[in-house]
Amino acid sequence: MHDIWKRGYGPGGPSVVVVPQWKYQPPTTRITYVQNNFGGYNRYWTSDWYGRHPGAWNPVWIRHNHWWHRPTWDRTWTWFGGFFAGVVVNNVLAPPPYNPYYYGTNIVYKNNYVYVNDVEYVTVKEYYNQAWDLANSPDIVLEAPNVAITESEDDWLAIGTFAVFEEDGETDTGLLIQLAANKAGIMRGNLVDEASNEVWQIFGAVEPNTQRVAFRLAEDDEMIFECGFWNLTQDTAPLLIHFGAEDHTSRTLIRLVNE
Repeated sequence: MHDIWKRGYGPGGPSVVVVPQWKYQPPTTRITYVQNNFGGYNRYWTSDWYGRHPGAWNPVWIRHNHWWHRPTWDRTWTWFGGFFAGVVVNNVLAPPPYNPYYYGTNIVYKNNYVYVNDVEYVTVKEYYNQAWDLANSPDIVLEAPNVAITESEDDWLAIGTFAVFEEDGETDTGLLIQLAANKAGIMRGNLVDEASNEVWQIFGAVEPNTQRVAFRLAEDDEMIFECGFWNLTQDTAPLLIHFGAEDHTSRTLIRLVNE
């Protein structure tokens, strides 16, 4: 499983055929091209797709087209109904300030410590342990796998579908991530390897105070993925991948929209 995060298909992976001079295109041009040329909007997350992948998480209560929309931060905060505490501005309750998450910029590893916004936070090991605890919280373990969860469109928000690119945002890995959240902050979804057609269920959670997201795959509780919840409402989101406490890498998620 770890090997697929250390490979690259080169420009033009399974999900998108990229344009010549791809790496010289501005990031917004690359994002738009990926979104306009993804060939799977009518192939993924349909009843036929789930029928061919019986081991996938299948939230039948979420409509297919919702997986290809872009949720806004304001709408997401309102939908959660207080999970992220709001702030009062001019006597009106407003969304809380979002916490952007950019590994290598405001989340930095240095001298065995992790710095957040230039402030020493915790050791690298402690940072991994925090992510592990969040991705393996008791509520998630109780609900996964094969334990019924609340199956209602009112209780789940489709965060979206993302193509996974190398850190530079130029090389398609051929991996897709589907994510949703419920009002208790539990994250669910699927990871798909387009080359092998393999699927892994995703389990995780979002921490309401820091807005930090951590999730894992059903078959591997050591490899932990993390990002910022606000970033998941944008067209791109950095993804930090821990292979344990001492080894990590990063990728870029590009949102796939069909609006």
